[in-house]
Amino acid sequence: MVDDPAETKNLAAEMPDKVQEMAQRWYAEAGKYGVLPLASAELARMNVPRPTVSRPRKQYTYYPGGAPIAFAAAPRLYNRPHSITADVVIPADGAQGILMTHGSRNAGYALFVKDGRLHFIHNYVGLEKFEVVSSEPVPTGDVSLRYEFEPTGDPQFREGKGSPGRFQLYINDHLVGNLEVPYTVPMTFGVLGASCGYAAFDSVNPEVYEAPFRFTGEIKQVVIDVSGELLQDDEAELKRLMTQQ
Repeated sequence: MVDDPAETKNLAAEMPDKVQEMAQRWYAEAGKYGVLPLASAELARMNVPRPTVSRPRKQYTYYPGGAPIAFAAAPRLYNRPHSITADVVIPADGAQGILMTHGSRNAGYALFVKDGRLHFIHNYVGLEKFEVVSSEPVPTGDVSLRYEFEPTGDPQFREGKGSPGRFQLYINDHLVGNLEVPYTVPMTFGVLGASCGYAAFDSVNPEVYEAPFRFTGEIKQVVIDVSGELLQDDEAELKRLMTQQ
């Protein structure tokens, strides 16, 4: 408590500058960690259909080193079967880093190589992180690394839950990872976009890797397929049944 009137007047005069400084710092930190915008109407605006100059597509092909893809232009992978396939070249001493990612620590996904294994992480709105890791190491040379999502139920939008489903990892079309998840992100990964070969904005799980986590091998291309055509094989079905025992 200040008893001196002169000191009280000085504090009052300094307050606007301090408040402004605090506000600027808050917005800087909010932008850094991807919590903007705060307006509640933004979610409705983000999901309004927008006109596009391109025709509807079932495949999207990306190359490393490019600018990040805006969230509105990135493929909508929510609640539908899809796959992400990266054609890469792994050098003799191995490689690691992001193949494809979208979102941030608040929601999103990342397909990447770390510690010689293929990883996929799905961040459910910052509350839970589902991760599947390949049971086999990634070999050297020309390699096809693939992730698939197969929905096993309908989304529950009123509960804030997207479709449950099955995450599967493949190396050269050989199943190396399988995980059943009870729900996924239902609608949007937020306003941060997607990127190929590096994490342009943030990590979907800072405890596992830090952005930008650039891929140290060679990425020929990454193809995101939303046609619904997934690999069908007896091995995948057998491993799925075994996980339910």
